[in-house]
Amino acid sequence: MASVGGAFMLAFFTFHFGMFHFVHSVFVNVFFPVIPGQRDPNAAMYRAVFASYWPWVIVAALAERRQLRNSWIGADVSNGGKDLIAGPYKNVMRMHLLIFFFAGATVAHLDSFSIYAVVFFVYFFPWRMLRHSVDSERTPQPATLDLD
Repeated sequence: MASVGGAFMLAFFTFHFGMFHFVHSVFVNVFFPVIPGQRDPNAAMYRAVFASYWPWVIVAALAERRQLRNSWIGADVSNGGKDLIAGPYKNVMRMHLLIFFFAGATVAHLDSFSIYAVVFFVYFFPWRMLRHSVDSERTPQPATLDLD
């Protein structure tokens, strides 16, 4: 029975996140057309993206290796497995926010480097370090005896 549930979850989330990525690709293509002058998605656009950018799938897999590992061997149970479900949705929300940024950047006529810098910051800033520092401030520290 677990294998049927696992197959359902795999099919559901493959379709679910596949549609998120498809819709995001339509919006991103509006701001950064893959084929200059062509803003409507079509098979030629997706072939061009795959032919030119497939190595970035490997880079993304390396960047998200922790999340991939957790999904293959089971989530960290210390938080009830929330990262297994919440992790991908965090990435979807990040892309939603970036699409709003792209719209604003287009209206503001920001240069390419500014857009690149924001995207680079959003995806590669070590956000985990900030979360750990906030968590350590909340965690009660053991009492120490000050003899000075």
